[in-house]
Amino acid sequence: MLMAQLLLGFFCGITFGIAVASYVALYAPVLVDVYVTEYLVWILMGSSVFVLITVLGVTIGRYCSTVSFTQSNHDERALQLFVVLPGSRTLTFSGSTDSTVGQLMDFVSSNSLFTFQPGSVWRLTSSRGDVLSDRDKHLGLYGLHNQYHVQVLGRLLGGSGRLPNKRPASSKRDNISEARITVGQFGYAWLKEKMAGRVRDVVADRQLRFLRDICLPPGNHVPPSLYVLRKMLGIPDPRDFEQHICLSEKCRFPPLPTKDWMDHRDDTCNCPEKHKRFKMVTTSAGAHPLPNKRYWDFGVENIIQAMFSDPLFRQLRGTGRDNEPDDFYGSQMAKDIDAKTNGQLMQHANSAYDLGFDFAQVYQFKTHSIGLLLMRCTDLPVAHRSKRRFTYILTVIPGPEEPSSMDVYVSRTLDAFKEYGPYSESSLMVMGNDRQLFEHKIFLSAIFADTPANRKLSLWNSHTSATGCGHCLLKGVSGEGGGMYFPGYAVDADVNCIFDGVIPDMENAPLSARCGDPRIMVSHEMHLKRAALAMKDPQWTGIVGCKGLSPIIRELDYCNYNDVFVVPVAHAALFGVIKRFWNTILGKLGRHVMDYTILGPQRKIMAQRASHIITTNDLNRPYRDIVKHRGTWTMEDWLHWLDSYSVYILHEEDSLQSSTPLMPVVQRVVDGITKSFNIKVMWNNLRTALLHYFRYDPSDFSADANNHAARLLKSFSIAAEHVFGIQFCTYNLHILVCRLREQENARGHVAFATEFWVERGMQMMKSIVKYRSPTVPELVLAGGYLASLWLTHLKAAHPETFRTFDEWVPGYRADNVQLNPSKRDVFLDEEDSEGSQLLGQGYIADAEQRSHILGGILRTEETEDFMARTNLLPSVLQDSDIYIFKRALKRRDEVVLSVDYARATKRQSYHFKCKYGPGGMVSESDPRVSIFIGEILFFALIRPRCDVAPVKVAVCNLHRAEVLRPKELYRVKDYSRRDATVNEVRQEILLNYFPKEVGMIDSKVIRCRVNNELSYFLTYVTFSQLPTNDGGEYA
Repeated sequence: MLMAQLLLGFFCGITFGIAVASYVALYAPVLVDVYVTEYLVWILMGSSVFVLITVLGVTIGRYCSTVSFTQSNHDERALQLFVVLPGSRTLTFSGSTDSTVGQLMDFVSSNSLFTFQPGSVWRLTSSRGDVLSDRDKHLGLYGLHNQYHVQVLGRLLGGSGRLPNKRPASSKRDNISEARITVGQFGYAWLKEKMAGRVRDVVADRQLRFLRDICLPPGNHVPPSLYVLRKMLGIPDPRDFEQHICLSEKCRFPPLPTKDWMDHRDDTCNCPEKHKRFKMVTTSAGAHPLPNKRYWDFGVENIIQAMFSDPLFRQLRGTGRDNEPDDFYGSQMAKDIDAKTNGQLMQHANSAYDLGFDFAQVYQFKTHSIGLLLMRCTDLPVAHRSKRRFTYILTVIPGPEEPSSMDVYVSRTLDAFKEYGPYSESSLMVMGNDRQLFEHKIFLSAIFADTPANRKLSLWNSHTSATGCGHCLLKGVSGEGGGMYFPGYAVDADVNCIFDGVIPDMENAPLSARCGDPRIMVSHEMHLKRAALAMKDPQWTGIVGCKGLSPIIRELDYCNYNDVFVVPVAHAALFGVIKRFWNTILGKLGRHVMDYTILGPQRKIMAQRASHIITTNDLNRPYRDIVKHRGTWTMEDWLHWLDSYSVYILHEEDSLQSSTPLMPVVQRVVDGITKSFNIKVMWNNLRTALLHYFRYDPSDFSADANNHAARLLKSFSIAAEHVFGIQFCTYNLHILVCRLREQENARGHVAFATEFWVERGMQMMKSIVKYRSPTVPELVLAGGYLASLWLTHLKAAHPETFRTFDEWVPGYRADNVQLNPSKRDVFLDEEDSEGSQLLGQGYIADAEQRSHILGGILRTEETEDFMARTNLLPSVLQDSDIYIFKRALKRRDEVVLSVDYARATKRQSYHFKCKYGPGGMVSESDPRVSIFIGEILFFALIRPRCDVAPVKVAVCNLHRAEVLRPKELYRVKDYSRRDATVNEVRQEILLNYFPKEVGMIDSKVIRCRVNNELSYFLTYVTFSQLPTNDGGEYA
């Protein structure tokens, strides 16, 4: 265009210049008598005029051309664009240069599954790299011409959205053949390995440079540094999610791009103190601004979009509502919220979400506490809800010290719950399991936090104060050696009566009461009134029990004070009451030993039994002796002690047991009468009560069962106050007795609302920064988590493009070896309709194995024994291929090993319990019931050569067991591996090579091996909410 303007101007100038010069040359000498020098002067004057006219012509030409171009730009011209979708599908858009970006977006959305609404993970990008984001802008203004290409690319949490699966252009590719993997694919797989191996950034940079400059031929495209690799993959920068707050933690500054920091270095907050936003820091690069106080918030809408980008999340969401009636969606709390929001909570398109909050020390060598605000979806089945894959970090709160107030840190989160909540016209546009977009409303269902963190959000007084209970009016008492205690189990305790005459609802409170008395419970309305009183006059704070209105209640009025703040049952029960109980009765031995202390001979028996326990693979940690190692026990250790280990360690059924019981009986004077208190009875009451809240038994979930557990808990508390004194009456015991029963009545079973998932989220943080010592660990955490989240998004959006190391090199792991079943020497099993699968490689059974399998099945079929059924006719069994396996997956939930599996040398996961007898809910103590302990020798896949479905069986030895404690402890006096005698077979004491279908295997058990013959077996529960290292794509 510029060349055309210059040519037009030059042509005009030449024409006028030649005309003037010719006139001067022809007529000037004739008109006047001049000399040659004067003639030359006229020639020079003509040339000057020529130059002036040329410049004038260029200007006129540019003006005319610009006017012509501008007019033609407003002329509507046809425009055909090719829209390239992920997966190589192409759409053809027919419009004009006057068509808007919004029209193009609507066209793509109506003809595909991709949306471009605010919060969407997709964006439109031109072939030149321009992002088409302004819906009102004309396509012609982006420089798009007819038959140009436009791409739909993925975007998450502010990432660039470019797909890193294209090889960059290169001017020199000498001696390089076509590679099997693109640079983007290499970057994805290599970064996943770096994160899994916790490779430091400096080492990663050196490895990349070594690969690029030494190992690979010249001209390769391996990124030279980790920084370039992250940019190439489009991983978001954590600085994009920084939020700046004032030093008083009262207000938040508006968002500001990094490039504008210098221009705003003198900005101050709106507080009276006028805190500065930045401080100037001098480095080798010069002085630059740095925020005085900041935190990182990834945004509720972004996290929810990340959840819905996971296909498994979309598949599971909403599936637990009807199948789990004792969960949140079947609770009274959910019904109340649904009524307040006009039935919006129960709509399938909407979901409730939980927030978890905690602080943790990230280093062992220095003090630095980092806080995390976590998020999960309540609308998932219980078995999946608490897994690390579905737990997301929402906010990173920097240390090294914990903030005094959380209001400013949760303000953006609560704003999002309001913006996309039931009372707003806005909704999130998310993709469903059918890949169709729908409007999604969000609700807050619970706050999970331990007691100190809970106080920062509820604004209740500290639990170390006399008014520390937020749920009742019972007052605490200071102990002689310090500390705050909450009695009120054996005798009445004082009640906070300060509200008499101040708050009408609290006028009828008694002067003294017992813990759990309904008359002293604080309702939601009473919470609001006392919060208003504290906000009106801060002097009331220490008296009324709170510091003001919680931001959760202030912003989300459908939440109930008592129900939204969940009791931290794992901390209070496991790390609180149970740990304190066993530390008390296993106290120091000496001259002044207490009468409730377990003595030396009994401790020796407990230590001997500890060596008998052989842990299974399901349990993350092996059992360590409680007498010596309880100081290093985690919550998981205490939970397994409560559930199973204590049953064997404390039982009184073997030769080790002396005439003196393991746990003593003590005497106390109560109301002038001497009473006996059995410490073991106290423990059994506590254990039974807490197991009701930690174990979910659908056949025993009722108001009566809840009340029974509450009575046992109160019975233990009364005895503990008599035996141990006021020092045992801590806040942890108080909150269990005061609130646990009411919470189960309001929210559903307590086992579905424990805070283990928060602990798992804190492990995510530690796994990123634990082995590093950066100046700002929060920045490393934010960057590492964004990288993990982004790689997960790439994998979910393009599963065939981005693969891990194990997927690129399947032969590296034996589990992934691709075998050829047509050779008939090896076989790979597939998951059946019930989710059961034989794992690893299957080999053709030898003659002895085949004889054992067929003989066992035919024997049970011929005798019509009810103990086994395969539904295969003898003729079909004879004409079948049989493959032997060493491992199996039972119903997608539990991995079962066999004796032949040689890798597990220290753990045994091949023992299980099975019950045979009348159907229905018959007790194991019924004489008609036979209990067997099975030892799995190997697994077999029976594949008939006719059109009959294959059968998967576990071939095992069955030993008849003696029931010591129904559903908990069993004994087999001769568990040696041997061939059964005729008498043993006739009496069904031992059955060799007994086939049992994999899907029908009962619960696994823990073996406690006393000697070569005698063994005990413990049942246990694999808790889905334990903080185990479940790994996975989202770990």
